[in-house]
Amino acid sequence: MFIPSFASVTAGTSTEGTCRTSGPSAVSLELMEGDIERILMLTEALWSFIKREHNLTDADLVRMLAEIDARDGRIDGRVAATPPVPCAYCNRISAKNRPTCIYCGKPVIASPFQR
Repeated sequence: MFIPSFASVTAGTSTEGTCRTSGPSAVSLELMEGDIERILMLTEALWSFIKREHNLTDADLVRMLAEIDARDGRIDGRVAATPPVPCAYCNRISAKNRPTCIYCGKPVIASPFQR
């Protein structure tokens, strides 16, 4: 794949050769693995379009990944959780996953990249 650090993160996590149990958890795991494979394929296709349209290289993507990874002060292959943000209307901290502020009832303006 085009992301060198991805291979090191996933190294040793293969389920090949391991004993799997049967039942709902095994089915759930297989469904998640299928979802991950589809997301990886979709991501690769999107990167191929963007790379071609904007004359970018894989090195550009790797640099951007490193920049995003370092934003939280740690280069660990993860993005830190988004801290709670004050309500745009009443300036009080509300729950992150609610569509409206628990104090004033106005809609919460969430970032599309919120974690």
